[in-house]
Amino acid sequence: MPAAGGGAPEQLAVIWEREVRTEPGRYAGNLQTEQGLVVWQRTATRVWRRVLSRPYPVADSPPSLTTGDVTGDHHPDLLVTLEQGSGACGPREIFATVHARIRRIFDRNECESFVRLKGGAVQLDEPVGRCPFTEGSAHCFGGEAHIVERWNGRRLVVGSRRVRCTLPRLDPAADCNRRKRP
Repeated sequence: MPAAGGGAPEQLAVIWEREVRTEPGRYAGNLQTEQGLVVWQRTATRVWRRVLSRPYPVADSPPSLTTGDVTGDHHPDLLVTLEQGSGACGPREIFATVHARIRRIFDRNECESFVRLKGGAVQLDEPVGRCPFTEGSAHCFGGEAHIVERWNGRRLVVGSRRVRCTLPRLDPAADCNRRKRP
C-alpha cells in the first residue's frame, strides 16, 4: 500500500470481510457478512492511526483496490470499486491524501462503467445513448464515452472526452443518439 512519498506519511490500506453473529447461539442463520476499507497512517511517533474506515454493502465479490498517483504528489492514491451483478453496478471511489488529510476526490455509483488509474489520470469508459437495436438487451447502448479526468490541484476536471458509436447512423456529438435530419 502507499509508502511515504510526496510529503505524505506511510499508509496501509486493507479491504476486509467478516462474519458477525446477529444473535446468540450456534445457528448459521444468525451470521451476517460485513465488508469494507480501512486505511491506517503512521504518525511521527511511529504509531499507526486509523484515518479512514468505510463500510461497503455485501456484493457478489468484495471490493477491489488499486493504486496510482492521480494527484501528482508522488504518493499513491486508492481506487476502490465494488461491482455487483451482470451490469457491474456499484460505487467507484478514489481516495487521496490532500493537504495531509485523506479525502474522497472521486465518487460515482454507476453500472456498465469502468474506471482505472492510468498515466496520472482517471480514465473512465461509460455507456452512452439508447440501444439502436429493436431486440436489444439491458446491456445494449449506442456507444461508449472514453473520459480522462486530471487533477488540477483542487479537484478532478475533465481533460478529454471521446465518444465512439456502435453504428455510423448514430451521432457522437449527441452521445450516440440518432442523427437529426437536416
